[in-house]
Amino acid sequence: MFYNLELKFTLKNGIICGVHGPIPACGRQGLEVRTKNLYNRIMICYVYILKSDRDKGFYIGITKNFESRLYQHNRGYNKSTKGRAPFVIAHLEQYKNYADARKREKQLKSHGQIRERLLRDINFYGPIV
Repeated sequence: MFYNLELKFTLKNGIICGVHGPIPACGRQGLEVRTKNLYNRIMICYVYILKSDRDKGFYIGITKNFESRLYQHNRGYNKSTKGRAPFVIAHLEQYKNYADARKREKQLKSHGQIRERLLRDINFYGPIV
């Protein structure tokens, strides 16, 4: 059964934090599931490459909150980058949803040719300042 609902979303800093409108016969739980799916579809995600000032190596990652994630890397809260801080932003890409960002992250981590070309460009042009 398809419901034609007029729902209003409450946004706080661009994030859905509430839904207002009629509740369908399937109940609030079904509405919450659909809201979560919508939330995941429109959540902005970032794929990033960090360059270590210590060992000049690179780290490829994905996050929904880039500023917080960079802080965690530089403070040593991430196990895989703990001894390599401080980091500078070498490359940053923005995606409309997590699925697309995850696909790009996997591409960068697994396809040597694509990764090597991007890292070569970063080394040539320098990191983002």
